[in-house]
This record gives sequence, structure tokens and C-alpha cells, in this order.
Amino acid sequence: MTSTREQSIRKILAEIGGRPLSPQGIVAVVSPSVKLIYPDEWRRLNGLLRAAGAAALMPVVSGIPKFAARCAESIHARGPGLHILSACPAAIDFIAGEYPALSPAILPVASPMAISAEAALGAAGIPGGTAVAISSCSLKKREESRVPFDMRVIGVRRFLGELVAAGIDLGDFDESDFDPWRQPGHAAECEIACIVEEALSARGVENASVIKLEGTAAARKTLSRLLAAGGPPRGSTLAVELTFCENGCVREPEY
Repeated sequence: MTSTREQSIRKILAEIGGRPLSPQGIVAVVSPSVKLIYPDEWRRLNGLLRAAGAAALMPVVSGIPKFAARCAESIHARGPGLHILSACPAAIDFIAGEYPALSPAILPVASPMAISAEAALGAAGIPGGTAVAISSCSLKKREESRVPFDMRVIGVRRFLGELVAAGIDLGDFDESDFDPWRQPGHAAECEIACIVEEALSARGVENASVIKLEGTAAARKTLSRLLAAGGPPRGSTLAVELTFCENGCVREPEY
């Protein structure tokens, strides 16, 4: 039987998500930004999500290896040239607004958040359930309409505020880590660019490199140069990761 406290948490998730949660159950994935912004609270937040009935609980970074493999497969199929990684929605908006001619270079690959959410549903055996994605990035909300399953992106700041308003104290929950997910040989913390580079090598893509551009100034400088040159040198493959948040995917907007 669902407890009153669990019902209250699920009600808050449904209200923030904009519609009822699936009766089949829920899973949860948590952005790395949550751990960075709330270093003393994230384990108790995990415990709260488990108490709310999350049948699987995974970090968004668990989706990076599969994201990298899919990027490598897409790049291999497309051939040499410029390829822009699709992990960051701000990067997609930036390209569309300032470099629309480069939009075809964006890889048609779901983000690590979407991949980890789908994997969590599969691990829990409830593909028709709701995947709750706890994030600090308001732009991630757009991904809900881009996936073929029920995903709700929940802003962590609003979620914590609603919990306080409902009289629910994180301190009342046991700390919890994520479900086991790492594949042997993968570093605990490794940036997307380096894992994509490993995946390209494993896929046999030759003369390939991956670069990470942080901030609009670096992005404008490099993309303008590439656009003027017609792309990277002939016969070579260049994958570009764009990030616009300090320390990676870390921002704290309201939505």
C-alpha cells in the first residue's frame, strides 16, 4: 500500500511534470549537476526518490557509453566531415540561431539523459512507466517531446522547494547511492568527448578527433573558422562537443 508520504511526493512530481504519473510505476535518473550543486543532499534525494517508489535509480552519466556508441555509429555511417554532438540542448539552440548552415551536422542521437531514462525503465521491467529525470537545466524539458516513452524532466530547485512547502524534510530519508551501472573498464568520471573518441576508435573510424568547446566565445571562434573553411581537412572526421554551462551541465534556472 502506498504511504501518505509517498503519495505526496508522487503528487508533487506529477504537478511539476504537468500530468499524472504512469500507473505502471516510475523510475528516476539524476543529472550530475544535482550532485555538484547539492553535494550534501543528493544521496538523501536519492533515498527520497526510492521512498516515492522509483523501481530503478540511475545517474544520467550511465547513458554516456551508449550515447558515445550511437554517435560513433552515426558518424561512421555519415562519413568524414564535421559532426556536432547532440548531448546539450543549448548547443542545438545555439547552432540553429547563429550557425543554421551547420544544423545538418548535428547528430540525430538521443541525449545521455534520454538514454539513461529509457535504460532505467527497461531495467525495472516497466517500459510503459514514467521516467522522472531530475535536472538543473531548464532546456532539458524539451527532450520530453523527443522521446518515444514517458519522461518528465523535473527542475531540482523547484522540486526541493515544493517538498519544503509540503512539509517533507530530506533529512528524514536514508542516504542512497545509484543502482550499479558501470561497465568494466569505464572510468567513474570521464567527459563525453573522451568516451566518444574511444567509441570512434572502437568502431574503426580513421583520422578522427573529438574536441570540446566551452562557452560561446570558443564556439563562435572555432565554428566560424570551420564554416569558412568548408569543414575540417578533406578526408578527416571532426566531432565537436559544445557546452555552455560552468563545470559542464550545471545551471540553476527556474521552470
